[in-house]
Amino acid sequence: SWKRSMSVSSLLDDLRRWLAHYPPHAAGQARWLGVRTFVRRNRLAVAAASAVAVALVAGLAAATWSLREARQEAARARVTSEFLASVLDSVDPAVSQDMDKTLMLRVLDDASRRAARELAAYPDIQADMELLIGINQNSLAEFGPAIAHLQAVRELAGRHPGLLEFQYLRATQVLGDALVGAGKQREAGTVLAEGIERARRGKPEYLWLAYDMQSRLAMVLIGMGRPAEALRDAREAEKGLARLLPADNQNRLDAEKRLANVLSSTGGQVQAIALLRDLVQRRTAAMGADHPLTLVTRSDLAVAYLYQRDLPAAEVQLQEVVRAYRRLYGDDNSYTASVRGLLASALRQQGKVEESGPHYRAAMEWSSAHSGPEALDTLITRHNHANWLLESGHAEASEQEQRALLEIADRTLSRNHPVTAEILRGLAEAELALGEVGAAHGHAEAALRAMRAVHGDDSDDPLRSVRETLAKVEAAGKKASGGSRQAPP
Repeated sequence: SWKRSMSVSSLLDDLRRWLAHYPPHAAGQARWLGVRTFVRRNRLAVAAASAVAVALVAGLAAATWSLREARQEAARARVTSEFLASVLDSVDPAVSQDMDKTLMLRVLDDASRRAARELAAYPDIQADMELLIGINQNSLAEFGPAIAHLQAVRELAGRHPGLLEFQYLRATQVLGDALVGAGKQREAGTVLAEGIERARRGKPEYLWLAYDMQSRLAMVLIGMGRPAEALRDAREAEKGLARLLPADNQNRLDAEKRLANVLSSTGGQVQAIALLRDLVQRRTAAMGADHPLTLVTRSDLAVAYLYQRDLPAAEVQLQEVVRAYRRLYGDDNSYTASVRGLLASALRQQGKVEESGPHYRAAMEWSSAHSGPEALDTLITRHNHANWLLESGHAEASEQEQRALLEIADRTLSRNHPVTAEILRGLAEAELALGEVGAAHGHAEAALRAMRAVHGDDSDDPLRSVRETLAKVEAAGKKASGGSRQAPP
């Protein structure tokens, strides 16, 4: 039949195609037959291609394995870095600042050299390590090296836009503290202000850093004699962090403490004391009575009592904190020395002049030895000691010391600075005790002008002591001139 004839013809045709290494029609679309035939007709080419394919598959497998290994190695490096950071960050700064730092600094210096040399191909890891080194050098009060490493992080971030934004902001946050520690208040203010704006423009998850830096900036502004701006920033930062962070977050608690400190120095002692009492209770419950953060908060509470002139309450807090610091860290320690200075003030203002003397000297000597003769902390402790000299009957020595301090303050701070104003007031008191009424009057008026420039005319608490000194000088002037001189408003 026709179908049978077609079948025979098709069969013969398929046989010819098969012998010629083409696929039979009967195979239809069976691709494996096409592949088989192609292989027979092109044996050398297929063999070569097969070798290449095997090599490619093997290479792909090796690359996949290498990529997996690289990712695992990167993960291990990240975990190691984070673990090292957590270990170093857990070092108590109250201990680390005054221990023998030789070995620790050697380790950090070596890490610094190796980071630049060995991690250049991994900018994120290099930034993490530079940041870690800078943070720990700042904790060790090695402010110069800390500043250099933190600036290196910022420069590294600038060379890799978008990759290291968190490291940049974190470095800026710590850099502000390091600059303050180095006595560079104005530069610290500039750096923190820039960091705040950058964090606000960045990702939402970085917004908390903007508020944290704003809180730190508030303390810088207090040191620069700008209390109104400081109070505004401290309030805004505390509210912002309260919206973003849990109630027990340490950054949020630190912002609350800074707000309380600003309130203490700007006439808001009642609110400051309430905030600090609450913080002391929360930190004691969470960390224990001897934890550094608990003790620092208790010291701040005592300062608020001093500003409020609740001297017995301040003394109780400070005596307990001094005992704790001495037990934990000894006398040659920044925390111990600074709190002894506060205790001396509480004792002297209660008339316990002789008892306060050793504490004043200890605070002054420690600050001079560790911070330098012209650091802000040293100016304050030397001024306090000069006030003690006056009350202990050494008016001439007090007057000489206050003059020396005034020269430094005018040069390193400004005339319109709260510390300069207090030095002027102390100098007027010493001159008055020596009978130098005219000089005392000039310095008392200069102190009042400086305080008014800083706080304004309506801030009674900051101006009270200066007005009291001026009133005493005016009274002495009236007595010397027969009562004709009138005190200025």
